[in-house]
Amino acid sequence: MDLIYQNFDGLDVTFQGIVPEYILKQLEAARLEAETNRHPVTIKLGYAKIPVAVAESGMRGGYRYRFDTGLDGETWCIANSDDPEQWNIRVSVKSLSLALHGYEGVKERLYDMLEKLGATGSGEVNPKTGEVYDLPREAISRVDYCFDFKTDNFEIKPENLIAHSRCKKQYLLPQEVVSTGRHITYSRIGSMPNKQIVLYDKIREIQEKNKVFWWRIWGIEKNNFSQKIFRLEVRAGKKELKNWNLRTFEDFEEKIGDLILTILKEIKYVEPNLNDKNMGRWPLADFWRKAQKAAKDTLKKYISNAKRKSVVEEYKNILIERYKKQISGMLPAYSAIIGKDDVAQIPGVLEDLANEISQQPKKNKSKMQRKIKKAQNKFIFLDEK
Repeated sequence: MDLIYQNFDGLDVTFQGIVPEYILKQLEAARLEAETNRHPVTIKLGYAKIPVAVAESGMRGGYRYRFDTGLDGETWCIANSDDPEQWNIRVSVKSLSLALHGYEGVKERLYDMLEKLGATGSGEVNPKTGEVYDLPREAISRVDYCFDFKTDNFEIKPENLIAHSRCKKQYLLPQEVVSTGRHITYSRIGSMPNKQIVLYDKIREIQEKNKVFWWRIWGIEKNNFSQKIFRLEVRAGKKELKNWNLRTFEDFEEKIGDLILTILKEIKYVEPNLNDKNMGRWPLADFWRKAQKAAKDTLKKYISNAKRKSVVEEYKNILIERYKKQISGMLPAYSAIIGKDDVAQIPGVLEDLANEISQQPKKNKSKMQRKIKKAQNKFIFLDEK
């Protein structure tokens, strides 16, 4: 198995502070509209006119508002509160954002967003440094780190994914397995918000969730690729981070490597040795050794070589081709049902259909404009940034 990619893959952060009242009013109006329409509503938020898609529901923990900042952005949750002592702002960073911008870039983006939202902190004084919390202070609640391996014949064997003898059991149970046919595609050990290891078929996951941008990030030509790609994902939840006293960005930059490496030692994938009944002495699988070494050697090199422009442009082109196929795919059936069953008649059918469709905006211009606007809002995040 060859390691082809490693990076932070998830980051959840909560901020203590508030956003201005006019932001809350904008979010309230958008949420009510989203509830009525039963789908997210895109608005330009705040004086900075940030394009966001406001959801019809909030999030557990008292967050009334939830909005999305795009394909390579974040999901933000805001509480309807004017108490700066509370942790009113929560953000979950998307994997593509970390792949494109790296941890340092993401951190900068989060502070930039807080500034654009006009967010302010509690005004408390740090007893250690004397610093006044004018800006919201952070509390990290989850970190994911991933390794992607290219392979010809690897098959997941859940019984080979074991825990270090000194590791507490409550962190390691239950173990979850998902299989398709004879092949196991997903295995998980551990529980959140503690620590967790997940091993799964990444190609299957990107096909199911249409995350086609991963091919560009890996630098692989999809059509010429016949191998498998498995992902090893290390997850540290709120309780595990607390065990390490890892709360702030400063703590993260000091300790996250130690934490990731420790989880990779306490939970591991081994090669069976039937002559030894003690599984703890079984040798590590080769790919697990590679993951440990790669994390130790390069964990501080957070940023991948992927460029947002090429990733987003490719994704946009895929959507364009998909819509073309949908239109052309329906044309033969439409021709047949109206009695035009000769392929030579299709150009005429298409011309007649185009003329008919072109009349629709004249009959109901406002309705058509609303549909176009809705589509524009859907793809607003694919614009260049």
